[in-house]
Amino acid sequence: YSSGYSTSSYRNTTTPTFKISSNLYTLENPNVSLDSVILSKTNSEKISEVLNEWNHKDSLFSKGLTPSNRIIMYGLPGTGKTKLANALATSLGYPVMSVYLDELMSSYLGKTGKNIREIFDVANKGKIVLFLDEIDAVAKQRDDVQDIGELKRVVTVFLQNIDKLSPETIVIGATNHEEILDRAIWRRFPVRLNL
Repeated sequence: YSSGYSTSSYRNTTTPTFKISSNLYTLENPNVSLDSVILSKTNSEKISEVLNEWNHKDSLFSKGLTPSNRIIMYGLPGTGKTKLANALATSLGYPVMSVYLDELMSSYLGKTGKNIREIFDVANKGKIVLFLDEIDAVAKQRDDVQDIGELKRVVTVFLQNIDKLSPETIVIGATNHEEILDRAIWRRFPVRLNL
């Protein structure tokens, strides 16, 4: 099922192309058409609602409301989660900040939490789509008896930073293992796409 609508009304065509890299993330302007992403009817409707909210963000902000800015995508590998995140950013004219979760995680006590705070500090400075592929690496269930205390603290730090998210920042999490996500993650991501 194709999305079936033009994204031209949402896209900011004046956004310059750029790419910035650090050891924790890449920040770049994607160029992926939403029309190139195959979506179910349900997911297409959810994406349309999100884009409609962002198209009317000034009106929502003036009423003390925030457009949907927390999206989680889950499902089997290769179902287009990364492509959809980039297409959403393209439609909104926002750059994508893709986080390297393998670099984010550290064996040093406290370093992972510091890295998470650094990522959110950057993301909260502007209009950005923060894309967290394999979000389960930092959002695993805290009741897992196999995990050490440091990993549980990482989830807590991640949740705290989600709660402080700028209303102008959109965070998109993606996972192939939704069954291991902490319950608190589901409460913080009201837009859910099963791909």
